[in-house]
Amino acid sequence: MSGRPWYAHYLDAYARDTAHLTMLQHGAYRLLLDHYYATSNPLPANAEQLHRICRANEPQEIAAVDFVVAEFFHIKRGKYHQKKCDSEITRAAEISVSRSNAATKRHSKSNANAEQLDTHSTLTSTLTKKVSKKEESISAVPASRPNRKNALNGHQSEFEAFYAVYPKHKKRGDAEKAYVAALSLTSPEEILAGAMRYATERAGQDEQYTQLPGTWLRAKCWLDETGQGTTPVDPEKAAEAKEKADQFLRRGKYAETHS
Repeated sequence: MSGRPWYAHYLDAYARDTAHLTMLQHGAYRLLLDHYYATSNPLPANAEQLHRICRANEPQEIAAVDFVVAEFFHIKRGKYHQKKCDSEITRAAEISVSRSNAATKRHSKSNANAEQLDTHSTLTSTLTKKVSKKEESISAVPASRPNRKNALNGHQSEFEAFYAVYPKHKKRGDAEKAYVAALSLTSPEEILAGAMRYATERAGQDEQYTQLPGTWLRAKCWLDETGQGTTPVDPEKAAEAKEKADQFLRRGKYAETHS
């Protein structure tokens, strides 16, 4: 990555929060933050790994790393988290989806202008066939049909945001059940961020080796570190999420972190 990092460096807040740090402690803190943003993942809860990230060899350097970790990070699900880092990573994912959607809209409009209109007879024939098939399918539907929203226990919008960015759309019913079960273990935000990282990892890869969404959720794969950094999600796959993902990302816990 060249030029200014995609995440903001809030000078006033940073200066206020770190005024008490020594030069070594300040350097250790910046190295840990850079690693956090570059990987889009919380820090490992392992002292030796943290020392290696900061290239700390001398006792004073090791002590500086240990001090800033205890001062600015907290353990959550076996990882060191920092609230501002998590907020900025989530905001960057939202911007990526928004920009991808805008590009896709321009592309779709151009294609629509180039399409030729069907003749009246062809359109009439097509509509007649569709109506006939629709009537047949309606007659075959049982009188009592389960409501998909009820199956998600009120988490429809959160699931739609996850499903839109996930790189494989198969066995949706199984994915819904696994998603509701996963919410007892983690938050919608962490599932969404993990799905985006997995979509980035699988971009351009053979789809047959991409996990089904239900399998991915049951294996708690939102905790996996892909090692792919902050590469944006494939625009063609991510753009479909905009309408529903924006509604989800701009409310609830997301709205609280951006207020």
